[in-house]
Amino acid sequence: MKKKQTFCVLRLISLCFFFSLLAAQWDGSSIALAAKPPTDKVPSPLLKWPERGSDYAILVDKSQQKVFVYHRDNPHKPHRTYTCSTGENQGPKLRENDRKTPEGVYFFVRAIDKKELSPIYGSRAYALDYPNVIDRREGKNGHGIWFHGLNKPLKPRDTKGCVALENPDIDDLANFIRMEDTPVIVSERIEMVDPSEMGKKREEVVRIIETWRTSWERKDVDKYMSLHSPDFTASGKNWQQWKEHKARLAKQYNRIKVDVLNLRILQNDELVLASFVQK
Repeated sequence: MKKKQTFCVLRLISLCFFFSLLAAQWDGSSIALAAKPPTDKVPSPLLKWPERGSDYAILVDKSQQKVFVYHRDNPHKPHRTYTCSTGENQGPKLRENDRKTPEGVYFFVRAIDKKELSPIYGSRAYALDYPNVIDRREGKNGHGIWFHGLNKPLKPRDTKGCVALENPDIDDLANFIRMEDTPVIVSERIEMVDPSEMGKKREEVVRIIETWRTSWERKDVDKYMSLHSPDFTASGKNWQQWKEHKARLAKQYNRIKVDVLNLRILQNDELVLASFVQK
């Protein structure tokens, strides 16, 4: 029995880019996340919380210069709200020194203590995993995107690309961060949607993952591979090599059983990230 952490990425508009099953874009009423969001709406990025792992998710709304912390038990209301500063230039980060803050789904990968920091970064900092695999596929570059404190007054859109908070706020935020587990979704505008609309999106993503899982259990290699991008790679193999590899395994094993555990689903704009343990 083998277990491994698996990440699936679905592009909602360019259907051939990652998975081919998502047949339509999702429409639904939504409003921008306000400092006091309506209690009958939920943030659209948080499609499904995992059974285990971080109890918190961090959302950055660049249009409002706000950071919102949500707890899994209350998706209708932020657990914390902080004022922040993002890159001085608008739009998603594309290249080194464009002074833009990335937009996407990220995770914290390193905590940086005050004693390691230049004073301009305040009391502490946390590094994000920018550029992630999707950023690199799209030709984006740059590095050193942090959440950090300040040694000067906070001003809107006043960083080189990082997300800056006042020192008491970054110190408080530290209580909700688990390395490589607490998700960070950065958007120009975080949308709030009806829970029923969220449920429809979640069911569609789960259906795609379930089709992926059962097609391999049934040794339907053609169906299984139809769910992968033409430029898919794994373990040094391209799409065709992976298909040949899976076809050999299908013949080798008398029975295949796959379980998907601890599923988390996040979305930002055109992309959906699903992470889970594959057993």
